[in-house]
Amino acid sequence: MAGDRDAGGRYAPRAAAVADRARAEVATVAKALVLRIDANLRRPASDGGTPIDTGHASANWVPSIGMPSRLEVEGTATGEHDAGVAAILAYELADGPLFVSNNVDYIQLLNRGHSAQAEAGFVERAVEAAFDTVQAQFGTVDISAVRSAYRADLGAAAATNLADAYNPFGGD
Repeated sequence: MAGDRDAGGRYAPRAAAVADRARAEVATVAKALVLRIDANLRRPASDGGTPIDTGHASANWVPSIGMPSRLEVEGTATGEHDAGVAAILAYELADGPLFVSNNVDYIQLLNRGHSAQAEAGFVERAVEAAFDTVQAQFGTVDISAVRSAYRADLGAAAATNLADAYNPFGGD
């Protein structure tokens, strides 16, 4: 063990290697989660994904790093999606947070059940299924804290939407 110490008597090289491995493992799990969420959402509604009429809504699930994608792809083009997947595959923790977004103006309506193809909440079910899959895949890594944070954010968004929907003063 004495040979593992640096000049100051610390175990810095070994600690750095452990930290690097931990960061790499967390990044691997994060990538797997985002890619599974994306894959779940891009499936047809019959498989728990997005309702498909023209395919436009399904094609607009775009993974990204650092901030949610702000673009809406034309028709069913896959270039932005494929570029997002490539970026996710090269992801490291220092790159920032990961996102899967959809900027189709009617995606929230679809998720509220405005399609006969899917019940309300297909997005939430796709995310929960991704958590289950990734937890099973990486059983030694506990992602329950991430799942809890996701659920808390969902609850906060629902409360905000309810508060926004009820304005006792009228108008905006």
